[in-house]
Amino acid sequence: MLPGEGTFASPQSPPGSWLRRCARRGAAMVGAFSSRQAGNGGTLPPRPVCKHFVRAGRCQYAEACFFAHPEGRDVEAARRAERRREAPNQKVANRGEGRRNHVKNDSRVSVLRRWLLDQFGLEHLRSRRGVLDVAGGKGELAWELVNLNGVPACVLEPRPLELSSCRKKWSRGLYWRNPIFHRWLHCGHDPSGPTSAPPHVRIMLESSVVAWAAGESEAGEAVFEGGRRRARALAWTRKGLREHEPDEAEPPAPAATARPPASEPAEPSSADEARPPGPEPAEPGSADEEAGDGLEVTSPLEAVELLRECSTVVALHPDQAAEPAVALALALGKAFAVVPCCVYAASFPRRRLRDGAQVRTYEDLLNYLQGFHPRIRRADLDFEGKRLRCC
Repeated sequence: MLPGEGTFASPQSPPGSWLRRCARRGAAMVGAFSSRQAGNGGTLPPRPVCKHFVRAGRCQYAEACFFAHPEGRDVEAARRAERRREAPNQKVANRGEGRRNHVKNDSRVSVLRRWLLDQFGLEHLRSRRGVLDVAGGKGELAWELVNLNGVPACVLEPRPLELSSCRKKWSRGLYWRNPIFHRWLHCGHDPSGPTSAPPHVRIMLESSVVAWAAGESEAGEAVFEGGRRRARALAWTRKGLREHEPDEAEPPAPAATARPPASEPAEPSSADEARPPGPEPAEPGSADEEAGDGLEVTSPLEAVELLRECSTVVALHPDQAAEPAVALALALGKAFAVVPCCVYAASFPRRRLRDGAQVRTYEDLLNYLQGFHPRIRRADLDFEGKRLRCC
């Protein structure tokens, strides 16, 4: 560049032009041109193609996008989407043959949160005790609902919560940096403002917990305290949580029922018998246990109220808890959204489809969960990886 030359967006651009809009949104500068040449009949370099339009066939900015949306470039995206619908288990070699795929699903929590707001509405999500996030992992979905939308939310997860990344995004203003997502925010855009951690029920969602929440079991305190002890004895492996395996003596749930029957709660001594070898887990509430970032619920009465009084049951990639999450929602008569991930066919060999076949693939798992109630349907969320939702 020479002195006196401008760049995209040029200060000489008229107010309201797409160049000015690009500058406000912080889009990258893509080239240089001489303001004097442009004023003397020179031509601007062509706008680059929008990568989101090419990848997904659509763009949130639509006509206001800085980048070009040429006709025909979205056709291949539509073909890819159709191939994904026809073969949801097929892997795409996006890094070349022989290299591990890169799955672009870092924003899956925000995508699901926006979908929940559009599908159920803010008023419904805020009703009663709010959203129950089953197997919520680090607790990111519940944190975003509480702090970005003012929606009460609780996490049911056996591991400690880790919310440092959410707080870091908040402090840097990343949640409201892009104005296209402002309509899904119901908070002040102030990074110096305080944030709140969601309540944390630190147990696994098992059949005994479903029976307790549904009022079919009187052993509530034993179920709760036993679940807290087992949660601290868990170890995460490539096969999931070690202790979350079906009981051989437990009868299989029927493939199609409006309310899957929950098994009888285990005796309190079963927690000690199922405890893996190694050091004794810390007692709940002791100084040695890892507390995490959530507000851990220690009262069984408060815990069961959070389950029974929730407005919606949500589970994003809940691993082995996908089926119990659906069972809990149906038992309590709650709206729900479950996005299954791994099948865990070896851990659940008794699962059967209506034709008697074992549940072994992702499509089998979706059909199995959808068979619990005739009103359960599917939808596709806008991120890569396992994104089909049963609701």
